[in-house]
Amino acid sequence: MPSSLRTFGLIPLLLCGLSIHLCAGQSTPTPDTVAQRPYLHQLSLGLDVFKSVPSVVLGKYYFITNAAIIEPVLRHRTRRGHYNQLLLGYVRGTSIEPSETIARQQVQGWYLKAGPDWDITRRRGYGYFGLSAVVAGASYRGTFRIPGRTFGDYEGPFRERGNLAWGGEFTLARNFYLSDRWMLRWLFRGTVLRRTQGELRPHYYPGAGYTLGMYRRLFSYGSTLQLHYRLR
Repeated sequence: MPSSLRTFGLIPLLLCGLSIHLCAGQSTPTPDTVAQRPYLHQLSLGLDVFKSVPSVVLGKYYFITNAAIIEPVLRHRTRRGHYNQLLLGYVRGTSIEPSETIARQQVQGWYLKAGPDWDITRRRGYGYFGLSAVVAGASYRGTFRIPGRTFGDYEGPFRERGNLAWGGEFTLARNFYLSDRWMLRWLFRGTVLRRTQGELRPHYYPGAGYTLGMYRRLFSYGSTLQLHYRLR
């Protein structure tokens, strides 16, 4: 598989398309009847509907296989054009990198993201910019391999627990209103984390994503889709 896909080479193209949608949203009347109402304390519950799909469709050609990624998110409107959001995530999967000493890593972990989300389309309800604090934890197990010329390669199991990290994330989102209560949200994110402990160089870190070659400081960016339902 081309290395460009592994490093999210399509992300700049997705971000460009997202910017075009945001600009179009500023000049077009919003179909969102919810955003036009004066009441406060709107509450919606969302779920990521994309992150597990590439792992299923591409299989071993994707950077994480057999992945189960669950991300419920709660959004609460405190005033017109301003939301507070809370995201709780869980991930389980396997990453394989033949060029690495630890070629196979089975990861399981959780993450929590919380912060404000602002309407950047003059309160039309189309585009949002968000900032979130992030806390995450992970455990890894798998097999490491040390090449040997005389007696052949040496392989052995490893396990690492209590792998914690903290940091921040920015998001740029475009909302598509399917009805008065249903909404599809296209989101681009950039995440920076710092691990507090752990000796392993993770291929994938919960809450960040693809982190091959990184150690203490982790940086990742990506794009996804969320489906939201307005509870009130």
